[in-house]
Amino acid sequence: VSFTNIPLLAAQIENAFRNWRDARGVDQPKGELIYCYVGRESNLAAVREGARDRLRRCVQKAGLPWEVGVPIAIVFLHDKDGALGAKVAEHWVLERGMEAREAQRFENFVPDRKGVVHDELANLFENLRRQRDMVFATGQEVPISLLTRTLAALFERVYAKSIPFPFDGFTTERGNAATDCAMFTRELFLGRVDREWITARQSRERNRVVEVLDSCWGALDGAGAVRLLPAHPTVRAVIEGIDARLDADDGDASLCLGAVARELCLPPYGCNIAATGLVLAL
Repeated sequence: VSFTNIPLLAAQIENAFRNWRDARGVDQPKGELIYCYVGRESNLAAVREGARDRLRRCVQKAGLPWEVGVPIAIVFLHDKDGALGAKVAEHWVLERGMEAREAQRFENFVPDRKGVVHDELANLFENLRRQRDMVFATGQEVPISLLTRTLAALFERVYAKSIPFPFDGFTTERGNAATDCAMFTRELFLGRVDREWITARQSRERNRVVEVLDSCWGALDGAGAVRLLPAHPTVRAVIEGIDARLDADDGDASLCLGAVARELCLPPYGCNIAATGLVLAL
Protein backbone atom coordinates (compact mmCIF):
# COMPACT_ATOMS: atom_id res chain seq x y z
CA VAL A 1 0.00 0.00 0.00
CA SER A 2 1.28 3.48 -0.87
CA PHE A 3 -0.05 7.03 -0.64
CA THR A 4 0.34 9.92 -3.07
CA ASN A 5 -1.27 13.05 -4.49
CA ILE A 6 -1.90 14.26 -8.04
CA PRO A 7 1.54 15.82 -8.77
CA LEU A 8 3.31 12.62 -7.65
CA LEU A 9 0.81 10.10 -9.00
CA ALA A 10 2.61 9.36 -12.30
CA ALA A 11 5.88 8.69 -10.48
CA GLN A 12 4.09 6.50 -7.93
CA ILE A 13 2.51 4.43 -10.70
CA GLU A 14 5.93 3.90 -12.31
CA ASN A 15 7.33 2.90 -8.93
CA ALA A 16 4.47 0.47 -8.34
CA PHE A 17 5.19 -1.21 -11.68
CA ARG A 18 8.89 -1.54 -10.79
CA ASN A 19 7.96 -3.11 -7.45
CA TRP A 20 5.57 -5.50 -9.17
CA ARG A 21 8.07 -6.47 -11.87
CA ASP A 22 10.80 -7.19 -9.30
CA ALA A 23 8.53 -9.15 -6.91
CA ARG A 24 9.66 -12.71 -7.51
CA GLY A 25 10.43 -13.75 -3.94
CA VAL A 26 8.07 -15.95 -1.95
CA ASP A 27 7.64 -13.21 0.68
CA GLN A 28 7.25 -10.26 -1.70
CA PRO A 29 3.78 -8.77 -2.30
CA LYS A 30 2.74 -9.15 -5.95
CA GLY A 31 0.76 -5.99 -6.47
CA GLU A 32 0.11 -2.54 -5.06
CA LEU A 33 -2.79 -0.45 -3.83
CA ILE A 34 -2.26 3.31 -4.26
CA TYR A 35 -4.33 5.85 -2.36
CA CYS A 36 -4.34 9.17 -4.22
CA TYR A 37 -5.53 12.37 -2.55
CA VAL A 38 -7.65 14.57 -4.84
CA GLY A 39 -8.36 18.07 -3.52
CA ARG A 40 -11.62 19.95 -3.93
CA GLU A 41 -10.18 22.21 -6.65
CA SER A 42 -9.23 19.24 -8.88
CA ASN A 43 -11.26 17.66 -11.69
CA LEU A 44 -11.69 14.07 -10.54
CA ALA A 45 -12.80 12.79 -13.95
CA ALA A 46 -9.69 14.23 -15.60
CA VAL A 47 -7.43 12.83 -12.88
CA ARG A 48 -9.05 9.41 -13.22
CA GLU A 49 -8.65 9.37 -17.00
CA GLY A 50 -5.04 10.51 -16.80
CA ALA A 51 -4.26 7.76 -14.30
CA ARG A 52 -5.90 5.13 -16.50
CA ASP A 53 -3.85 6.26 -19.51
CA ARG A 54 -0.64 6.09 -17.46
CA LEU A 55 -1.54 2.59 -16.24
CA ARG A 56 -2.27 1.48 -19.81
CA ARG A 57 1.12 2.74 -21.04
CA CYS A 58 2.92 0.98 -18.18
CA VAL A 59 1.15 -2.30 -18.95
CA GLN A 60 2.16 -2.03 -22.59
CA LYS A 61 5.73 -1.15 -21.57
CA ALA A 62 5.77 -4.34 -19.50
CA GLY A 63 4.99 -6.29 -22.68
CA LEU A 64 1.53 -7.39 -21.56
CA PRO A 65 -1.83 -6.91 -23.27
CA TRP A 66 -4.14 -4.40 -21.59
CA GLU A 67 -6.82 -7.13 -21.61
CA VAL A 68 -4.65 -9.08 -19.11
CA GLY A 69 -3.10 -6.27 -17.09
CA VAL A 70 -1.23 -6.05 -13.81
CA PRO A 71 -2.47 -6.23 -10.18
CA ILE A 72 -2.21 -2.51 -9.41
CA ALA A 73 -5.19 -0.48 -8.21
CA ILE A 74 -5.70 3.18 -7.37
CA VAL A 75 -8.26 4.49 -4.87
CA PHE A 76 -9.04 8.19 -5.27
CA LEU A 77 -9.77 10.08 -2.05
CA HIS A 78 -11.83 12.99 -3.41
CA ASP A 79 -11.84 15.61 -0.66
CA LYS A 80 -14.78 17.58 -2.06
CA ASP A 81 -15.18 19.95 0.87
CA GLY A 82 -11.50 20.10 1.84
CA ALA A 83 -12.15 18.60 5.28
CA LEU A 84 -9.43 15.96 5.04
CA GLY A 85 -6.86 18.47 3.76
CA ALA A 86 -7.67 20.89 6.60
CA LYS A 87 -7.34 18.12 9.16
CA VAL A 88 -4.02 16.97 7.70
CA ALA A 89 -2.75 20.56 7.97
CA GLU A 90 -3.80 20.73 11.62
CA HIS A 91 -2.15 17.36 12.28
CA TRP A 92 1.08 18.62 10.70
CA VAL A 93 1.07 21.77 12.82
CA LEU A 94 0.53 19.80 16.02
CA GLU A 95 3.28 17.32 15.15
CA ARG A 96 6.05 19.56 13.86
CA GLY A 97 4.87 22.96 12.77
CA MET A 98 4.92 24.79 16.12
CA GLU A 99 7.80 26.90 17.31
CA ALA A 100 9.38 26.03 20.64
CA ARG A 101 7.68 28.92 22.45
CA GLU A 102 4.24 27.93 21.11
CA ALA A 103 4.82 24.27 21.91
CA GLN A 104 5.66 25.16 25.50
CA ARG A 105 2.68 27.47 25.81
CA PHE A 106 0.19 24.85 24.64
CA GLU A 107 1.89 21.76 26.08
CA ASN A 108 -1.16 20.85 28.16
CA PHE A 109 -3.48 21.23 25.19
CA VAL A 110 -1.51 19.57 22.39
CA PRO A 111 -1.52 15.88 23.50
CA ASP A 112 -5.31 15.77 23.88
CA ARG A 113 -5.83 17.63 20.63
CA LYS A 114 -3.49 15.23 18.81
CA GLY A 115 -5.68 12.31 19.85
CA VAL A 116 -8.85 14.06 18.69
CA VAL A 117 -7.31 15.04 15.34
CA HIS A 118 -6.00 11.50 14.82
CA ASP A 119 -9.49 10.02 15.30
CA GLU A 120 -11.06 12.66 13.05
CA LEU A 121 -8.47 11.95 10.34
CA ALA A 122 -9.18 8.23 10.53
CA ASN A 123 -12.92 8.81 10.17
CA LEU A 124 -12.53 11.22 7.25
CA PHE A 125 -10.16 8.85 5.47
CA GLU A 126 -12.50 5.89 5.97
CA ASN A 127 -15.48 7.85 4.64
CA LEU A 128 -13.57 8.81 1.47
CA ARG A 129 -12.24 5.28 1.03
CA ARG A 130 -15.77 3.88 1.20
CA GLN A 131 -16.67 5.84 -1.92
CA ARG A 132 -14.61 3.22 -3.78
CA ASP A 133 -13.63 5.47 -6.63
CA MET A 134 -11.07 3.14 -8.23
CA VAL A 135 -9.17 2.41 -11.42
CA PHE A 136 -7.16 -0.72 -12.22
CA ALA A 137 -4.17 -1.57 -14.37
CA THR A 138 -6.23 -3.86 -16.58
CA GLY A 139 -8.85 -3.63 -19.29
CA GLN A 140 -10.86 -6.38 -17.63
CA GLU A 141 -14.02 -5.61 -15.70
CA VAL A 142 -13.34 -5.78 -11.97
CA PRO A 143 -16.41 -5.77 -9.71
CA ILE A 144 -16.11 -3.13 -6.98
CA SER A 145 -17.42 -4.10 -3.55
CA LEU A 146 -15.57 -4.42 -0.25
CA LEU A 147 -11.94 -3.50 -0.82
CA THR A 148 -10.52 -6.92 0.05
CA ARG A 149 -12.99 -8.64 -2.29
CA THR A 150 -12.27 -6.15 -5.05
CA LEU A 151 -8.51 -6.72 -4.82
CA ALA A 152 -9.03 -10.49 -4.71
CA ALA A 153 -11.13 -10.22 -7.87
CA LEU A 154 -8.37 -8.17 -9.52
CA PHE A 155 -5.84 -10.91 -8.73
CA GLU A 156 -8.16 -13.62 -10.03
CA ARG A 157 -8.56 -11.83 -13.33
CA VAL A 158 -4.90 -10.87 -13.86
CA TYR A 159 -3.56 -14.26 -12.71
CA ALA A 160 -6.28 -16.32 -14.37
CA LYS A 161 -3.92 -19.32 -14.71
CA SER A 162 -2.19 -19.08 -11.35
CA ILE A 163 -0.23 -22.15 -10.30
CA PRO A 164 -1.01 -23.12 -6.69
CA PHE A 165 2.02 -23.54 -4.44
CA PRO A 166 0.94 -24.93 -1.03
CA PHE A 167 4.49 -25.08 0.33
CA ASP A 168 4.35 -24.28 4.04
CA GLY A 169 7.25 -22.92 6.07
CA PHE A 170 8.32 -19.94 3.97
CA THR A 171 6.87 -17.43 6.44
CA THR A 172 8.64 -18.78 9.54
CA GLU A 173 12.28 -18.26 10.40
CA ARG A 174 12.96 -21.94 11.11
CA GLY A 175 10.61 -23.43 8.54
CA ASN A 176 13.48 -24.59 6.26
CA ALA A 177 11.10 -24.22 3.32
CA ALA A 178 13.67 -22.60 1.02
CA THR A 179 16.20 -25.34 1.77
CA ASP A 180 13.67 -28.09 1.14
CA CYS A 181 12.34 -26.51 -2.06
CA ALA A 182 15.87 -26.10 -3.42
CA MET A 183 16.58 -29.75 -2.66
CA PHE A 184 13.36 -30.93 -4.36
CA THR A 185 14.19 -28.79 -7.40
CA ARG A 186 17.71 -30.18 -7.64
CA GLU A 187 16.60 -33.79 -7.20
CA LEU A 188 13.89 -33.40 -9.87
CA PHE A 189 16.47 -32.04 -12.31
CA LEU A 190 18.65 -35.06 -11.56
CA GLY A 191 15.72 -37.45 -12.07
CA ARG A 192 15.92 -39.00 -8.61
CA VAL A 193 12.40 -38.32 -7.33
CA ASP A 194 10.30 -41.47 -7.00
CA ARG A 195 8.46 -43.38 -4.27
CA GLU A 196 11.66 -44.80 -2.73
CA TRP A 197 13.27 -41.36 -2.66
CA ILE A 198 10.17 -39.82 -1.07
CA THR A 199 9.87 -42.61 1.52
CA ALA A 200 13.48 -42.05 2.57
CA ARG A 201 12.88 -38.38 3.37
CA GLN A 202 12.26 -37.16 6.90
CA SER A 203 8.60 -36.45 7.65
CA ARG A 204 8.77 -32.66 7.10
CA GLU A 205 10.31 -33.06 3.65
CA ARG A 206 8.04 -35.97 2.74
CA ASN A 207 4.88 -34.06 3.68
CA ARG A 208 5.92 -31.04 1.62
CA VAL A 209 6.88 -32.91 -1.52
CA VAL A 210 3.70 -35.00 -1.41
CA GLU A 211 1.49 -31.95 -0.77
CA VAL A 212 2.81 -29.97 -3.73
CA LEU A 213 3.82 -32.56 -6.32
CA ASP A 214 1.20 -35.23 -5.66
CA SER A 215 -1.86 -33.77 -3.90
CA CYS A 216 -1.83 -30.40 -5.69
CA TRP A 217 -0.10 -30.82 -9.04
CA GLY A 218 -0.87 -34.51 -9.62
CA ALA A 219 2.69 -35.05 -10.81
CA LEU A 220 3.15 -38.55 -9.35
CA ASP A 221 1.49 -41.69 -10.66
CA GLY A 222 0.14 -44.61 -8.64
CA ALA A 223 3.59 -46.19 -8.47
CA GLY A 224 5.13 -43.00 -7.10
CA ALA A 225 6.99 -42.15 -10.29
CA VAL A 226 6.97 -38.70 -11.87
CA ARG A 227 4.38 -38.47 -14.66
CA LEU A 228 5.36 -37.19 -18.10
CA LEU A 229 2.43 -34.79 -17.79
CA PRO A 230 0.94 -33.78 -14.42
CA ALA A 231 -2.80 -33.77 -13.77
CA HIS A 232 -3.10 -30.09 -12.81
CA PRO A 233 -4.32 -28.38 -16.00
CA THR A 234 -2.15 -25.24 -15.78
CA VAL A 235 1.07 -27.06 -14.86
CA ARG A 236 0.30 -29.58 -17.61
CA ALA A 237 -0.26 -26.78 -20.16
CA VAL A 238 3.05 -25.12 -19.20
CA ILE A 239 4.97 -28.37 -19.71
CA GLU A 240 3.17 -29.08 -22.97
CA GLY A 241 4.06 -25.55 -24.11
CA ILE A 242 7.74 -26.13 -23.34
CA ASP A 243 7.64 -29.44 -25.22
CA ALA A 244 6.00 -27.72 -28.20
CA ARG A 245 8.77 -25.13 -28.36
CA LEU A 246 11.44 -27.81 -28.29
CA ASP A 247 9.64 -29.77 -31.01
CA ALA A 248 9.12 -26.75 -33.27
CA ASP A 249 10.09 -27.29 -36.92
CA ASP A 250 12.22 -24.15 -37.14
CA GLY A 251 15.59 -25.83 -36.90
CA ASP A 252 16.23 -24.58 -33.36
CA ALA A 253 15.63 -27.17 -30.64
CA SER A 254 16.94 -24.93 -27.85
CA LEU A 255 15.12 -23.06 -25.11
CA CYS A 256 16.21 -20.34 -22.71
CA LEU A 257 15.02 -21.42 -19.26
CA GLY A 258 15.55 -17.89 -17.97
CA ALA A 259 13.02 -16.61 -20.48
CA VAL A 260 10.54 -19.31 -19.45
CA ALA A 261 11.10 -18.46 -15.79
CA ARG A 262 10.32 -14.80 -16.44
CA GLU A 263 7.14 -15.79 -18.29
CA LEU A 264 5.98 -17.93 -15.37
CA CYS A 265 6.42 -15.00 -12.98
CA LEU A 266 4.25 -12.78 -15.19
CA PRO A 267 0.48 -12.93 -15.74
CA PRO A 268 -1.44 -15.11 -16.24
CA TYR A 269 0.68 -17.45 -14.05
CA GLY A 270 2.14 -15.22 -11.34
CA CYS A 271 4.63 -17.71 -9.92
CA ASN A 272 7.24 -16.79 -7.36
CA ILE A 273 10.82 -17.87 -8.01
CA ALA A 274 10.57 -21.03 -5.86
CA ALA A 275 7.44 -22.29 -7.62
CA THR A 276 9.01 -21.44 -10.99
CA GLY A 277 12.09 -23.51 -10.24
CA LEU A 278 10.01 -26.47 -9.16
CA VAL A 279 7.82 -26.33 -12.29
CA LEU A 280 10.86 -26.20 -14.58
CA ALA A 281 12.52 -29.03 -12.67
CA LEU A 282 9.35 -31.10 -13.04
